[in-house]
Amino acid sequence: MSQHEALNDLMNNSQVFLAFDLPFAMLPLLILTDSAFEMHGHRFTNLGSLRNC
Repeated sequence: MSQHEALNDLMNNSQVFLAFDLPFAMLPLLILTDSAFEMHGHRFTNLGSLRNC
């Protein structure tokens, strides 16, 4: 396998990992930003459309 193919495989595999990892990174962020206490009032909390997801 040439270096070019190995690098291409590495890039593809890293993108697959990131695609599966994104929901797990977003869930705590959505939970944290939904809290009025953490966001110092309701002005900065999530919109209603995000709460229903």
